[in-house]
Amino acid sequence: MPNICVCLCLGFRLESLKPEPERDSQQKPPPPSIYLVVHLRGKMASVAPSRLAALTRLRCSVFGTSYNPTSQRTGAKYLRRRLQGPSMLKYYPLEASFAALNRANPEWKLIDQDEQQRLQDIEDRKKRGKGTPKKSTAKGDSRRTQRKR
Repeated sequence: MPNICVCLCLGFRLESLKPEPERDSQQKPPPPSIYLVVHLRGKMASVAPSRLAALTRLRCSVFGTSYNPTSQRTGAKYLRRRLQGPSMLKYYPLEASFAALNRANPEWKLIDQDEQQRLQDIEDRKKRGKGTPKKSTAKGDSRRTQRKR
């Protein structure tokens, strides 16, 4: 059975394990990073979980990611996303209403015909006895308690 040997190399490649490709003198060397090198050998060896946890912690500190060994949900995906509010405000235009214009400029005294019609309809319904019921001021005044008696 082949053996798996894990080596952690920080900031450089090991020449004997993985040769670097030929570079021109003008090319920059690759940026320093963590390389996890795996070798197959003749004997079986196991990697301690504490070593793997240390490797993960080190990788998170180098690459600037959050260390989450228990894989709990953090919501980081949604926090990284672009905010939707500004684009939604741009999509929907501002609506000018008579009430807003009257509040901004009271001297104009604009009349909203739809609002006048709505108030007239409410008044007509109240005259016919079909209006909304009055709110009770005391607990015994409500219709529900009168029905229970």
